[in-house]
Amino acid sequence: MTKSGIEPQRSLEELLPEKLREGWLRTLADRREAYRTKDEKKAEAAFQYGLGFVHALYQAELVSAGARDDLRELLISPDIRR
Repeated sequence: MTKSGIEPQRSLEELLPEKLREGWLRTLADRREAYRTKDEKKAEAAFQYGLGFVHALYQAELVSAGARDDLRELLISPDIRR
């Protein structure tokens, strides 16, 4: 934490356990590709899988509530670049 009491934003990769980062990035890539190609069925499947993935991480206490919300935001808005 800085002197001002504000914690600097960490990259999303830092929010996830290292061994799970590749799977998360693959899920995001699948969702974004399906979104761009307008493949609604594939986009929805990747979205649901991602929500389950994030929920499992949170339930296992591998990510904080803030990290969980940031990860969900990426799924909901596939155009966001971080």
